[in-house]
Amino acid sequence: MRVPARYSTWFAALALSTSAFAQTPAQPSAAVADGTVSASFRIIIQGRPVGTEDVSVISLDGRTVIRSTGGIEGGNFSLRSAEIVYGPGLAPQRMSMEMAVRGQQQTVETTFTQTTATSTITQGEAVDTKTDTVSPSTVIFPNNVFGAVEGLARRLVTMSAGETLPVYGKGDQVRDWLFVEDHVRALQAVFERGRVGRTYNVGGNNEKQNIEVVQAVCAILDRLRPRGDGKSYAEQIGYVADRPGHDKRYAIDASRIRDELGWEPAETFETGIEKTVAWYLANEAWWRPLVEAKASERRGIAA
Repeated sequence: MRVPARYSTWFAALALSTSAFAQTPAQPSAAVADGTVSASFRIIIQGRPVGTEDVSVISLDGRTVIRSTGGIEGGNFSLRSAEIVYGPGLAPQRMSMEMAVRGQQQTVETTFTQTTATSTITQGEAVDTKTDTVSPSTVIFPNNVFGAVEGLARRLVTMSAGETLPVYGKGDQVRDWLFVEDHVRALQAVFERGRVGRTYNVGGNNEKQNIEVVQAVCAILDRLRPRGDGKSYAEQIGYVADRPGHDKRYAIDASRIRDELGWEPAETFETGIEKTVAWYLANEAWWRPLVEAKASERRGIAA
């Protein structure tokens, strides 16, 4: 299973100042079924993506554990191992990390209550204990967000070049799609009217199979920018081997934000994807050089 990118936000606490270690890590959006699955996180340190990290996500009797085994490097910082334990209700209970900061080995053990985060930081023979107040917060969990500047450009380059558009398995994995402007309206509603300490799920009421999404994009391109040979872009769809453990369906219950804050999505999938494709076609001069530059970047590290 590949955990959604929102899980990766807990790595944001790994800054080069130990004062950041006592902050409450971001909560997962839902507990996984009992057992252990592997996952990949996108790692961001001080706002800079530095790669991905394989982790284990373990769930048993209401406890969820996210465990990393190191390999993260970022400037003067390297993470040897990390573990975050969430209790019933996905409340953070404990976080432990082993790392090197500017060459100095450190261990950080943090325990959480509803109001405080207490960290014991050990560096050599020095031990520092500090307790921070956990700021009241409101949490939002969106589903798959789509719209301008969200990754469609790479697919359009593939399609315009006549290359095969790969679809995993049968393309029957289901996702609920949320248009980005509806997401922003939800953020504003929660900011203005949401209750502190409350969690709000934000869904678009647009469950679609992946193949339906691809076919919709192809159909729009057939109308707005037809292929020179008169054929449909759908003929470029190619099915590839499915990812091991690929999630069959993502679903979300957004009734709370609707009932408490009066928010509902204004866009359907059909209106949102039409606006998204049209935006990319109108702004190709901006995004194409960025995609091509990204494609030419050096991958990996020489042996």
